[in-house]
Amino acid sequence: MTSCLPCLNMTPNFGTSRNGRPVIEMGPYRFHMWSGSKVAAYAVSRFGKPVIQYQGHRYYKNSGSRGVKLLWRCVKARSKNCRATLHTVNNVIYSLNNEHSH
Repeated sequence: MTSCLPCLNMTPNFGTSRNGRPVIEMGPYRFHMWSGSKVAAYAVSRFGKPVIQYQGHRYYKNSGSRGVKLLWRCVKARSKNCRATLHTVNNVIYSLNNEHSH
C-alpha cells in the first residue's frame, strides 16, 4: 500500500491530462482519477451512511475515521472476512488494497 503523506497539507487541483483524462494535482504530485471505466462514485447507503462504489465493490467509511484522511472498508469485511481497504484524503482516493476474498 502506498501513501502520499506530503500531500496532506496541499490543496488538490482538478485538471486534465494531455490526453484529456481527469487528473488531480497536489503540489509536485499528479494522480489519475481513474483508469478506463473504473470510476469511484460516492453514494449514501439505505441507512444514510456514506459509501464508495469503486471497481465493482462497495466500501463503507470506518467508524474511527475522522478529519480529511478517511479509511474505507469493503462492505463484505464482516460477512466474508474481506481485508480490502481504500484510503481517501479530501475525498480523493490515494491508496487502495484491492485484495478481496470474495
